[in-house]
Amino acid sequence: MNRFSFGLSARPAGPQIGLLISEVALRRVLGGHKEKYYCRYARYAREAGASLTFFAASGLNEKQGTVTGYRHKCGTGEACTWEPVTGPAPRAIYDRCFSETARPEALRVRAIARRLGLKVVNQPVKVTKLMTFEALSHNPDLAEYLPFTAPLTAATLAEAMERFDDLYLKPDNLYKGKGVHRLTRKGDRWLLQRRSGQRNVTRRLTPQMVPEALKQMLRANSRYLVQEGLDLATYAGNRFDFRSLVQKDGQGRWVVTGLVARVAPVGGVITSPRSGGQVAPPEQALASLFGEEARSIVADILRVSVLLATEAEHHFGLCVELGLDLGVIRSGQIKLIEVNGKPMRVSLERLHDPMIDERIHRYPIHYTVYLANQNAEAGRARIAGVGGRRPLVGVLLGPKALDLLDGAWGARYRRMMSEGQDAGTIPFIFGIDDLDLKRGWVNALTYDEGDGWARTRLPLPDVVYHRAVYPTKAERQAVSAAMQELILHNDTMLVNPVASFSKLEMHEALTFFPATNGLAPDTRPYRNQDDLIEMLRRHACVFAKADEGSHGTEVVRICPVGRGWEVSGQIGGKSTKETFKTQAELHQFLSKATAGRLWALQQGITLPRVDGRICDLRVILQKDGADEWQVPLVLIRQGSAGKVAANMSQGGDPYLPDRFRAKFGRQAQVFANVEEVAREAGRATAMALEARFGRLGEIGVDLAIDESGRPWVLEANTKPVHPQLAGMETPLVRYPFHYAWHLARRAWTGRQSGL
Repeated sequence: MNRFSFGLSARPAGPQIGLLISEVALRRVLGGHKEKYYCRYARYAREAGASLTFFAASGLNEKQGTVTGYRHKCGTGEACTWEPVTGPAPRAIYDRCFSETARPEALRVRAIARRLGLKVVNQPVKVTKLMTFEALSHNPDLAEYLPFTAPLTAATLAEAMERFDDLYLKPDNLYKGKGVHRLTRKGDRWLLQRRSGQRNVTRRLTPQMVPEALKQMLRANSRYLVQEGLDLATYAGNRFDFRSLVQKDGQGRWVVTGLVARVAPVGGVITSPRSGGQVAPPEQALASLFGEEARSIVADILRVSVLLATEAEHHFGLCVELGLDLGVIRSGQIKLIEVNGKPMRVSLERLHDPMIDERIHRYPIHYTVYLANQNAEAGRARIAGVGGRRPLVGVLLGPKALDLLDGAWGARYRRMMSEGQDAGTIPFIFGIDDLDLKRGWVNALTYDEGDGWARTRLPLPDVVYHRAVYPTKAERQAVSAAMQELILHNDTMLVNPVASFSKLEMHEALTFFPATNGLAPDTRPYRNQDDLIEMLRRHACVFAKADEGSHGTEVVRICPVGRGWEVSGQIGGKSTKETFKTQAELHQFLSKATAGRLWALQQGITLPRVDGRICDLRVILQKDGADEWQVPLVLIRQGSAGKVAANMSQGGDPYLPDRFRAKFGRQAQVFANVEEVAREAGRATAMALEARFGRLGEIGVDLAIDESGRPWVLEANTKPVHPQLAGMETPLVRYPFHYAWHLARRAWTGRQSGL
């Protein structure tokens, strides 16, 4: 047994519970589709001492009182299998039967369950928007949280347009944000907006034109509603709301297991990531407008969420979870937007918060076990508290790095182990071949001051700090698959759950927010000659970069020379310097050299030169043990002579800013106050990247400071090189271990469902 994981009192014969899925979903998994959540559900049932049967509506036999379904069997390093079973109908059933077409299946199971005396958690098959507001409006204590909401008719539309400047029109049976329109007053006109694919479509209407434009919605059987638009708080210039997931714990109590801020695109109608939105931690989003009040507003959201869920259950029947969409307006007041009876978890999962990830899938299963146990003689599963345990933190290194343990980098790795121990973790180093997923252990390298390095067999890590770099795509894919196995079957967390940021993803993240848009050079995918011509028309010089390139390789600079164009840099690992008379010849060369790979074209930024060599910045940001970004290093990089990139891997020289200014004096004038500019730009970049990719632990940001002193973000990566320079105040191996301890603590807290 993994001595660092939770102790569970196993019961050989526990309660039978069921998980209802649609007929389509069942056929899909039996056909070989791997659904990671099913692995988790089965594991969480086992840890609670229960037997979980996955079944579709056709498997429930009312006459015989039995269910025919499947038991899911899997483990770390093992293939997932489905074992057919037939047995007594489960005493409690968790309904995860999604989609409009599967609704009759869920209704049929509920009818049989009532007659057999079984309990179905999440009793309502569908909670419509109008049902919700009608039910909650009966409680006067909730009135302050309910915006104006009414069935859409000609009369209610006229009333709403008279009273409010901003309105939302929604299908009563809204699913995944489809069909939402926003109607906003602009002077003597109204703007009607909707989302179409990846863009917003807007029509400008007079008041008299609005009913005609909405005639399809105003039909008697259209089932639309009109809702007061809210003056939502903004985050870096973008409107945001919240998804609050309220679930029952293992003792039947309502708990907010997940809360996330959902940030709308500029001018966007919908905040959901499924419709172009991004995410942010709630307190971080609120702090941008409310400052120190953010924490108390989050506490109010948690309290109001439980109040609303409790009242909703009184009207709709037994529930295990409800998804509440809540807005906070600029005054700080909380408003309910809608309630979802079978909430999706996409927004919450995008955060990569270990406590949320643990709770949102475990709690419903443990509550279902709790219901099944209410009328059965069975003991309870016991989950040990956090206590004084120390998390296992494995540092994953590549083969070349492992060879350096007793060589040039030995002191660096010994310091890494020392910092890990000081942070309260059990640190070790391993390579990907040291993992034995099937047996559940790792052949770890540990370090002791007296004994030196030693091989030790340890349980699989609680947290992985991934520092390995692999040259081939096949190696990277194999490592990624191993990490996913650890996450799925061992609940291992990663300091950085994202392997890399591509150039185009980086550009999308920065341009999403007005507050960071100015940091992003003009960038577009290089798909054809028209892209190249347009970028050369806009900018004096252009860089072409491999979208997923790193270390300054696969980068060329394209600049006019005489009546032609010069290309210089690296392609395919080789230096190149060519001149072309026409843009057509230039494109022909580039398209051939970059064939089969996605490249990006980026606005060329004129970098300052010192002693004739280009200079840029590397900013390293790391999370600490309080989940706060720190900036332990701002570095000035002076490129090698003749190079188009200043990366150290391309021969660039690194300097701490004070030493750079002391050495080069007046030549370094543009870098006079560079630390403050770099930290501000780095933190803004981290904010944008976390909104795009979810929670991160370490980022290296490459910044250009142009000749006017303006910062530009060139790229970012998740495995920045850790240079060792005299005069550095904080070792770069310190914060990641403190953050790893924070991740483990949140995950352990999330596992305590109360069952």
